[in-house]
Amino acid sequence: METILDIVRDENKFNLLFVQLLQPYLAPLGWSVGDGSMGGRSDGAGARRGTAGGEGRRDWIVHENGRLICVSEALRCNGSVDPEYVVRHVNKIARYDSVGRPFAFVVAYIELANFEEATRRYREIIATAEFPDFPRRSVGEIIAPSASMRMLESRHSRNGVAVTVHHLLVFLRPS
Repeated sequence: METILDIVRDENKFNLLFVQLLQPYLAPLGWSVGDGSMGGRSDGAGARRGTAGGEGRRDWIVHENGRLICVSEALRCNGSVDPEYVVRHVNKIARYDSVGRPFAFVVAYIELANFEEATRRYREIIATAEFPDFPRRSVGEIIAPSASMRMLESRHSRNGVAVTVHHLLVFLRPS
């Protein structure tokens, strides 16, 4: 039997699916969510593709009455929870939002057999890593709202503005 992981291999397609699932929950708040748009600056990881330092592509964004209120980043952890990979993605929030909006989201799609260990490792990275573009102030404890989801908050600073990053870790059982 095919799973979503067998059908959707591309992170951008995961994000499109996630945005479609999220929109009905945000609509009653007067918010709209859209898939990635260009904005901010890239992290330079695209140097070999000729896109380093150019405009970045945000994974998804949230608007209220046409005003951008939140930028979001997603990542897939499908071989390990790699510190460099996690830090690079969290730092993108700062690069995509030069203003420093008060909150942002990072969604980590966890495709590892041991979800608890992956969650512990992810939190450890967030709590100890250096974020050059996005200094960390604090990290909260892990909250477990369901068997396949974990959440935690980290607080950062961007241009003198306190930014709360809501990390959502989603367990996608590997096949």
